[in-house]
Amino acid sequence: MINVTVEWILIEESPCKNIKLPKLKYGEGEAYSEEQVKLLFEQLNNREIAKKRLLVELAVVSAARQGELVTIEEKHLNVENNTLLIEQALVNLTGDGVIVKETKGKRKRVVTIPSDIVNDLFTLLQGKNIN
Repeated sequence: MINVTVEWILIEESPCKNIKLPKLKYGEGEAYSEEQVKLLFEQLNNREIAKKRLLVELAVVSAARQGELVTIEEKHLNVENNTLLIEQALVNLTGDGVIVKETKGKRKRVVTIPSDIVNDLFTLLQGKNIN
């Protein structure tokens, strides 16, 4: 907002010009316990449609970020080894809008996921229905 007022010449310079913002401190995240994950999967099996269930299961077992999950393509799956290559993410860049780019820190990673999830994901990515 301040930058716009300077740009529109409503003020000469930003009063925030020489102010340093404090570094944000993030607390350590807590992982779900084994019991919590079992309960989550049971609830998903009982209530959700297959696509939603698969997305949540994949998020839990891969620890992938939301933006990484939505950019998974068939080429990222290795059905023989039950692995998933995470190399890109959907991001919202100011001025460019929503684009696909390399993962945060440009770090590619391969994660091993259960074979049933790999098979369901492969089926879904081929445009077929999953159960």
